Amino acid sequence: MHNTSALEAFGSEKDIVYLSPDAEQPLLSVDKSVVYVVGCLVDEHLLKGKSLAEATRHGCKALRLPLQEYAATRHMQVVNPVLAINQVVEVLLGYIQMANNWEEVIHSAVPSRLFRAKS
Repeated sequence: MHNTSALEAFGSEKDIVYLSPDAEQPLLSVDKSVVYVVGCLVDEHLLKGKSLAEATRHGCKALRLPLQEYAATRHMQVVNPVLAINQVVEVLLGYIQMANNWEEVIHSAVPSRLFRAKS
């Protein structure tokens, strides 16, 4: 944890990726040499787009967890892509521990209430 920006904490020589539910592109794989910034925002309604704006402000890439892609394989849709910080960390660690299997880790780590059947 740092009270400074990711660039101040890690320097510009590191690849820094902000994880944001508002990013257009999904995170397809986890690279252990990349610094992933997980925001600590409590209320997604008051600060919608904040993590994406921070990434843009610092000239960093922003990616989202592949929840939409996971939902599509199960004929579902994402109700709310905003996860608690512990859930995001659990997904990242689970992806590494579960042999790079997004479907398995999202199914086990993300609450089912965030998905619903397509109508």
